[in-house]
Amino acid sequence: MGYTLPDKTAHDWFDQLKTPFDQIWDDIQSAGTGTAKVRVGTRAERLAYAAPSAGLSWIETDKNADNQWRWQHDGSAWLAVGGNISAFMALMLLVESAAAARTALDVPSSGEVSASLQAVAALILSAGIQSGLGIKYKDSDEVTLDDGEIEIGGSVYSFNGADFDVAASFGGALTASTWHFLYLNPAGASAGALGTTDIVVETAVPTWDAAKNGWYHPTEATYRCPFELGWAVLADGSSNIVLFIVAGGIYSHAPLTLLDDITPATSATALPTNVPGAGTWTIMGEFRVGHSTTTGVAGYVFNGLGSPAIWLFPNVASGGSLNSSIFIAATDASRQIMFSGSPTTFATFKIFQTGFFLPPRP
Repeated sequence: MGYTLPDKTAHDWFDQLKTPFDQIWDDIQSAGTGTAKVRVGTRAERLAYAAPSAGLSWIETDKNADNQWRWQHDGSAWLAVGGNISAFMALMLLVESAAAARTALDVPSSGEVSASLQAVAALILSAGIQSGLGIKYKDSDEVTLDDGEIEIGGSVYSFNGADFDVAASFGGALTASTWHFLYLNPAGASAGALGTTDIVVETAVPTWDAAKNGWYHPTEATYRCPFELGWAVLADGSSNIVLFIVAGGIYSHAPLTLLDDITPATSATALPTNVPGAGTWTIMGEFRVGHSTTTGVAGYVFNGLGSPAIWLFPNVASGGSLNSSIFIAATDASRQIMFSGSPTTFATFKIFQTGFFLPPRP
């Protein structure tokens, strides 16, 4: 097969170079099919076929006036190089949408952006997010709750803070000497908003749900308690809320007597604490010792597992005095700390609990 060489004076330089290839192209008149690597396409198409060996089907269609076939996939001219097409010939194909496709190659579509945002939202929601939702003591029956947001059952709800009558919600009076927990129940929520009418007060202690990443009611799957934020109140012997302050992950409250006017033994003795729930807790307290001897005496508080607490009561040398100090101690799994004294000539021996560290997320 012969080809006519161009007249070097009859055309401009490009036309002269192009003429033999036009003749070659005239011989390639039948449409072809095959597989090819991605050269131009949307981000989704490129990611979906990231492995070159997988390839994509292509066809030639819409032969134009210059006898050139347009290469396309699914109706979109985004493929530029085929497995049986030379790189030089591919350069000559002049795919109609190639230039536009290349300029937008790494720009995600609105659908891809939406899918990415949904994926990020799902990741955030899986962490059981909550923010705000502070709690403050108001009076013997009420607390004040702050605005905030909380995720329950895969949905994020805003919470409109307000004063909340805990006693009234519990039936008029709290159970004496008992911890009460505030749960949010989204069953009646509208437009993604919760309020004090969506709070349920229970004495059932919340448990950590690893799958939901939050503290939930032990039997009511949709009741979530912001336990680590302090949504719990203790009723005293007269069913009044014990004064408390929540700040920095610490729940401080009016002193609760754990031990009163006891003569201690020289060996460590277990002492129950008053914390809201089972497990190991870190409590804060005050240690008071009164004695009537001129001989030096010492009182001790221990962690529930037997090791010394962070603060030990110092040795006391003056007779007939009352001395006090604070301590921080960890309980055992039964919520107990330990104490002892030496010698056993105390007139009074008192231990008060003044607060505890709120449980972190396990």
